[in-house]
Amino acid sequence: MIDQVKAAVEGCKEYEDSGDQVKVLGPVELPRYPRTEARFGFCYSTTPADGGEAYIACDAYIARDHVVSSVTVVRGDDQESSRLGVLFVGALAAEALAKVV
Repeated sequence: MIDQVKAAVEGCKEYEDSGDQVKVLGPVELPRYPRTEARFGFCYSTTPADGGEAYIACDAYIARDHVVSSVTVVRGDDQESSRLGVLFVGALAAEALAKVV
């Protein structure tokens, strides 16, 4: 599944999601988490269709065996804060994933 997410992100840099405009900003280099097999992270900006405030978020996908954990961190309009947040929360998700699978 992570390969599918990565291919979709790399193949489509801008898209519409429920009317919101989304632009992929780039990858997040996730560390090799213990007892996990695959990982992929990226950041994107979203401009809401309803005129709400635009924001930047970063997603991380982490896999072990047949289970994938996904994490999204939104820290306003600051890409670096979102990137650091997804690294921190991604590590927690990877630790939990290693315990249950």
